[in-house]
Amino acid sequence: MDSVQHQILALNTKVDGLYETIERLNLKLSQVLASDDSQPHPEPGPRGESAEDNLLIADTVDDWGDFMRHKDVLGDDSHSSPSQASSEANIAPELQIQRLTAQLTAAYNRIAALEEQLLSRTDFAQRNHHLVSDRRR
Repeated sequence: MDSVQHQILALNTKVDGLYETIERLNLKLSQVLASDDSQPHPEPGPRGESAEDNLLIADTVDDWGDFMRHKDVLGDDSHSSPSQASSEANIAPELQIQRLTAQLTAAYNRIAALEEQLLSRTDFAQRNHHLVSDRRR
């Protein structure tokens, strides 16, 4: 394999990892939005991860099924049909790298936006919790 193919494989691996990270963030965000402020939060593990986080890490992208077809998730062409694979083989390696880099950048930006949204909602929920507990005193 030449260096261009190695770069393509490395970018594909990074994009796959980002898909998983985005889905974990989406799930965490959904859990935060759905949870009641009065419920205690799970204790973090030794590395700062809760038991729920450990279960999420064990999941793979293939387990998500239709959930991966989301407006914020770019399609993964690795499971494409043979006819699509042959047409993609004709794309220049430089163009493939450019496309994968664009996907990677978009995924990083989406992760940052989701993290910011999660933090702001968590901060808001904590402030509300403190206000409610202060009023009860």
